[in-house]
Amino acid sequence: MRCVHTKPEPKGCIRRQRHAKRRPLAPVRGLHGAASVLCATLLTLLVGIGATPAGAATCTSLAGLALPDTTITAAAPVAAGTYTAPDGEVFTNLPAFCRIAATLTPTSDSNINIEVWMPYSGWNGRYLGTGNGGIGGLIVYGFLARSLSLNYAVANTDMGTSPAATDPLGGRVLTGHPEKQIDWATRSTNLMTVRSKQIIKAFYGERPRYSYFLGCSTGGGQALHEALQFPGDYDGIIAGASTNNSTHNTAGYVWNYSAFNGLANISAAQATATTAAIVKQCAGKDRGLSSDNFLTDPRDCHWDPAALQCTGGGGRCDYVPDGAAGCGAAEVL
Repeated sequence: MRCVHTKPEPKGCIRRQRHAKRRPLAPVRGLHGAASVLCATLLTLLVGIGATPAGAATCTSLAGLALPDTTITAAAPVAAGTYTAPDGEVFTNLPAFCRIAATLTPTSDSNINIEVWMPYSGWNGRYLGTGNGGIGGLIVYGFLARSLSLNYAVANTDMGTSPAATDPLGGRVLTGHPEKQIDWATRSTNLMTVRSKQIIKAFYGERPRYSYFLGCSTGGGQALHEALQFPGDYDGIIAGASTNNSTHNTAGYVWNYSAFNGLANISAAQATATTAAIVKQCAGKDRGLSSDNFLTDPRDCHWDPAALQCTGGGGRCDYVPDGAAGCGAAEVL
């Protein structure tokens, strides 16, 4: 996939990106490039002697960085090579980097965790914000490691819902907490972006020249909110499989759960029979193809559930595809 920039890059920037040194990552990482052994060795030596931009801060000194509603919880230099993330994931062939973890508390009921990883050498001058999945509740270290190896300064947030990821009913963390709901929906991603850029500037002595966001599913929803509500945050955005209109989506989930798990639950056989009856009557009459096994526009389907009502035999019965009336022994549920 390719991100379309909202403002052109100077040729020099494009040229530096094209020839940026990339290091292979562990097998689970999909995007990686191979750097020559000589270049990788020289780069490691440069890191070893502490090459940093003029005016930059040291990694450990960022522990004292003062930012609004922000507590720096970790400011640690990480050596090149294999790194074990706080969640136990192991990443190999990483460049040396500065790991910053912080907790953001924009309200008294907020607890937004973020991490920012910044390569010591070879930074491409770009910041990459990355998305989460589901209800969030954790830092996605795979995104951080993958992007770091492409020389980005990269960040991720748990969306303010920790420890939802380890709770089978993780959504409860938002119940009765309207400020946390706002954190999850929009505020955590925006604040991650604002704080990350401030941390990057403190470390490198300059702000990112370009900023991008990448997310899928819930991360795609984060991307859409950034584009719609905070258009100045990023120069380019990739929104994959974007979860959108959470109010309607959630209402749909509640309806489905009630229908299939509630007191008057619908069995799988009944759901299949109902679908077959609706498609048989309405497919091809809603501006779709008659061979479709779905409806292009359900609003054009005027189906009467009485079509499935048994006319004899007693009991509930399956839908009879050929339209035959009555309930034989084979059809009774």
